[in-house]
Amino acid sequence: MRYHQIFTLFLILLMLGVSLSCKRDKCKRVTCVNGACIDGTCNCTEGYYTPDCSAIINAGLDGNWSVEELCTAGADAYNVVLAAPSTSMVQIQFTGLWGRPVAVTADLGSDGTTVQISRQPLGNVDIDAEGTINSARTQITLHYNVFQSGASQAFDICTATLSQN
Repeated sequence: MRYHQIFTLFLILLMLGVSLSCKRDKCKRVTCVNGACIDGTCNCTEGYYTPDCSAIINAGLDGNWSVEELCTAGADAYNVVLAAPSTSMVQIQFTGLWGRPVAVTADLGSDGTTVQISRQPLGNVDIDAEGTINSARTQITLHYNVFQSGASQAFDICTATLSQN
């Protein structure tokens, strides 16, 4: 009788050990083109995004974009040109913001949907901005501040909607 109880306990412990060691591999059916799977989700190499890390963050944003802008100083409509620098997959250059024929460089978020322009010169004024890119990558919404060079207070605050032409 005692042998039977010990044998049953041994089998229960053995089955428990086997079931605990047989974790399901969450990455078995996940393909990460430019990255590595961690716990079932792709962790993309810098410069890539999308669930499978297959798209370059700044790809598809190059070209002419029409702008509808509403600022504290008034409203305006004009065009800007976006161009990806050849040295970066995570930046995009905007030429023509606030109607100025000057390029400023924006950093794109690792998810490919956010834009940030750290304060930098835009001709004889400075600009900083943050915004979002829609999932189709055909529209960008930017909120930005325009400063006199060296000033800490913005003299113009704008919201611009950029639509790809």
